[in-house]
Amino acid sequence: MVFPDSQTVYAELLLARGEARAAVAELEAVDRRLTPRGIQNPAWCPWQLHLARAVAADDPQRARALAADAVRRARAFGAPSAIGQALRVAAEVAAPQDRTELLREAVTLLSASPAGYELARALNALGYGLRDADLLTAAVVTARECGADALVEEATESLLGLGGALPCGSPRVDWVTEEEIRAADRAVRSEKEPEPVSPDWVLSAACRKLGTDRSGLRAALESFARSST
Repeated sequence: MVFPDSQTVYAELLLARGEARAAVAELEAVDRRLTPRGIQNPAWCPWQLHLARAVAADDPQRARALAADAVRRARAFGAPSAIGQALRVAAEVAAPQDRTELLREAVTLLSASPAGYELARALNALGYGLRDADLLTAAVVTARECGADALVEEATESLLGLGGALPCGSPRVDWVTEEEIRAADRAVRSEKEPEPVSPDWVLSAACRKLGTDRSGLRAALESFARSST
């Protein structure tokens, strides 16, 4: 089991409460504690991303520098979910003209990872920015699957504001459907990466439910097949 850094979690809670100054103090303390020890994996401790958000209003240049370094570190470690999260936050603090490109890449990477909540947030941000009802519909559906009620409400408001139709039905259960298994199997048999502007939402759901990204699909499908016999 891997436990998150408790001080970083505390700072994230402070930030969620709107206590940005207190969050900054905690996150800068995390930096002083972890950086000398060479701990730089943002998948485990994304303190830079939280600090970027905390200082964005008062010091946007520092926020962008922090986010850019977090993206660099995430790419070095290579996990699609960590890179996608870093790109999403980088877009949040970026100049308006730079946001779409960052969010497109974030959606592509997160669509091939089990990070459903981060995918829903990226879809919502990209759909809102582009005024794209299809992306916002996907954000609503994905947020529902995660039980992220506040995000469902936010994406729904944006979707209805564009004149889109609210997707019907209850959230899909965690059990992988036959269609999702077929999509995962096709991905395993093909080396082609998903297109940046048109992610495979069925494959995305399969990755989330199987708990893996594209690189682990083969092993996950084999494990699923054994458990289903």
